[in-house]
Amino acid sequence: ESNVASNAPATPATTVDKDTSKDQVSRSGKFVSVAFPVSGQAKLSIEGDKNILELDENFKTPSGPDLRIVFHKAPDLSSVAAPPNFGIDEADYVVIEKLKSNSGKQRYEIPKDTKLKNFKSVAVWCAKMNKTYGFVTLP
Repeated sequence: ESNVASNAPATPATTVDKDTSKDQVSRSGKFVSVAFPVSGQAKLSIEGDKNILELDENFKTPSGPDLRIVFHKAPDLSSVAAPPNFGIDEADYVVIEKLKSNSGKQRYEIPKDTKLKNFKSVAVWCAKMNKTYGFVTLP
C-alpha cells in the first residue's frame, strides 16, 4: 500500500503536466494571401514564461511602407479584410511589433498582457494603408 501511496502523487503531477502542455501546445499554420502573396508558416509557442511567434525560413511577403505583425480576433481574414482595401477594424486586432524582415526565419516575443486566447489568427498588416497582406489561422 505504501507503494500505491508513493505512486499516487505522480499521477496528479502527470495530469498537471498534461494540462500545462495543453496550454503550451504550439498553434501553427500556413500563411494565406489576402491583398498580396504571403507564404511560409507561423508558429506560436511558449518558451519558459514567454510567448513566442516564429515565422519559418520559407516566410516571404512583398515589402510595404509600414508592415507589422498583428493578432486578430477572426480566424479567417480573407473574409474580414475584404477587397478593395483589405482593412481591419482597430477593435479586432493588437499590434505585436514591426515586421523585422520581408523574408526568412524570424522571432517575436509577444507582450505579456496579450490575451492570446482572444485571437484566432496572426497577420502581416500594413499600418499606413490598413491593408492585410496575409494571415495564418491559429487553431
